[in-house]
Amino acid sequence: GVREFYPTPAELIGRKVVIVCNLKPVKLKNVDSQGMMLAASKKEDFGLLQAPEQAHPGARVFAGELCNAGEESGGVGFTYPTLELKEFQKLSLTIGAGLVGMFKKTNPLNVDGAPVTAEGVSEGAKIK
Repeated sequence: GVREFYPTPAELIGRKVVIVCNLKPVKLKNVDSQGMMLAASKKEDFGLLQAPEQAHPGARVFAGELCNAGEESGGVGFTYPTLELKEFQKLSLTIGAGLVGMFKKTNPLNVDGAPVTAEGVSEGAKIK
């Protein structure tokens, strides 16, 4: 996991990472987990997904212009359902050109139109 590439918590301080926070809570190694930090990997390469510099903590990440039924632009009026980890893992999330995170290869991950990117990986890396 992340610890192999970022051995100390100090290496994560100040980074604007992407956290999935609507996952059903689970116990991992006797610790309650209520979210998952997203990273991309391909063979030996590994990198955290990073929100754009101007993103504020807690900002929602969108996939292109896609909206859920009942959701207004910008995520207004919609509460995301709680997902099982298995459901989340079925999503098609990869790294595209310019190291931008992509949903189904055609919808760039973004915060207010600015791209969510990854470092240390190449195009085609899978986001987990």
